[in-house]
Amino acid sequence: MYAKILEFVPLHCKILRDVTTGSSDTVREAGTSSIFAPGNPAAFHQKYNTSMDFLCKFEKLCGSKASVKRLREHPSYHTFIHKWSLPVYFQIRFQDIAGQLETALCTGLNTVTGHLYVRNSGGSRYRCSVDMPWIHDLYQDEIVNKKSPEVKPNPVNEDNPSEGQQHNDGPTVSIIFADILKPRLCALGVDNVDSLLDNIRESNDQIKSELPQFQSYIVQDVCSKCAVHLKQVNDIPRLYRRTNREVPSKPSQYIQNVCKPLTNLLEDRGSVLSESVKNGLLQDIFSSLAEQYYSSTSDVLTSVKKMEESLKRLKKGRGTDKSAGSQGFTDDDKIRQQVMIDIENYGQQITNYGVDPAVLEHYQKLLQLSNEAKSAMTTSN
Repeated sequence: MYAKILEFVPLHCKILRDVTTGSSDTVREAGTSSIFAPGNPAAFHQKYNTSMDFLCKFEKLCGSKASVKRLREHPSYHTFIHKWSLPVYFQIRFQDIAGQLETALCTGLNTVTGHLYVRNSGGSRYRCSVDMPWIHDLYQDEIVNKKSPEVKPNPVNEDNPSEGQQHNDGPTVSIIFADILKPRLCALGVDNVDSLLDNIRESNDQIKSELPQFQSYIVQDVCSKCAVHLKQVNDIPRLYRRTNREVPSKPSQYIQNVCKPLTNLLEDRGSVLSESVKNGLLQDIFSSLAEQYYSSTSDVLTSVKKMEESLKRLKKGRGTDKSAGSQGFTDDDKIRQQVMIDIENYGQQITNYGVDPAVLEHYQKLLQLSNEAKSAMTTSN
């Protein structure tokens, strides 16, 4: 429709071309209400670009700047411009971008479908990439005051952005600024364009300052999932007291499962973590788990010791107390033996992840607790 109008006007509408009276409608709106609907943002964007390109070329048919001014002041012109719901369009686009980020933040470390993600590159630089072909044309000149029709850019095909705008992981903020925003802002005569880049860099620095807190969140999230298994250390006394079970010789099931959430994290995200960041996270996670493990194990062994002393006093009062060397493994000894095996296995798992247990203060406390449990056993093993 637009092409036919542009062909018709130069040949048959000389008076309209002059646009000296402003009495003729410059845009046909009848039967075109559907093109203004922003519900489908991709279609809306294409129609908007096409319409603005038509309007720009139509303005060039005017004989003077005064004619262009009268055209832009005509009620039909304003009606046509205001029919385009740009705020709604940008709101939909914003939801497309920010919605994925918000979902990622709300779901913790779970995998989120979509193309927007935050990753680590080289251990110190985090990048947020948006792999959406329409991102190159998200910018619209109408968000900046239009100065002249000559600077109106031609529409860009959303499905085929230029090679200069491509990046292995999608367009980054710097590429969007250098290849899209800066050229258009400069063409519009906007001053201090580089100050916008300074603002972007300042925002980037603010994001980097939050990285330690973000890493702390990762540690807390993983530890909370691992700690669920550590709570089962409280079940060890129930397994051996008055059950006539054999002397334990292998780790408990809970200690073998305690690191599964950490394994899942490394399988899903390990490829984008540098060795330094990965080692830092592992040390913090194992140290925090060792602290919780120490607290739970200490409570169990303290309870066992109190129970053992109480039974000794009871047996002594009844005159049934026996010497320690003739009893073999008591129930309390079996509990201590299981605790010792589990602590040793936890240390082995730490080593398997490439972390030296000797640098973990709380694990050293666990080893001390294990030695105390061994010393308290009534039978040497």
